[in-house]
Amino acid sequence: MKSFCCAIFCMMIIFPAHAEKIIIVAEDDWPPYSSIKADKSGPQGLTPELVTKAFKLKGIDVQYLTLPFTRCMYYTLIGKNIGCFNATITTENRNQYYWHSPPLFIEGVSVFAHAN
Repeated sequence: MKSFCCAIFCMMIIFPAHAEKIIIVAEDDWPPYSSIKADKSGPQGLTPELVTKAFKLKGIDVQYLTLPFTRCMYYTLIGKNIGCFNATITTENRNQYYWHSPPLFIEGVSVFAHAN
């Protein structure tokens, strides 16, 4: 199960309302939550819309770098960007990142197969 577990609330505290712009990495291939637009101009989906609106309430302009999920997580881990979203907490990454609670949303995954 994937859940929105980026550090939105932490980033809102770290970057107060007087901040003008931040860059967040968005996943490029998880529609309808976050995927790259057909023209490659940036992300589209529920998560970028929610993140943009949340920061806008604090007067912060969000710009996105849209990359594969693994690179989103790696760039955040090494401090190349301040955060990414649509990550699942695992045993391996639980202590590597800040995970806010509650998540913005929770999404269950179901696998369907032919009965035979």
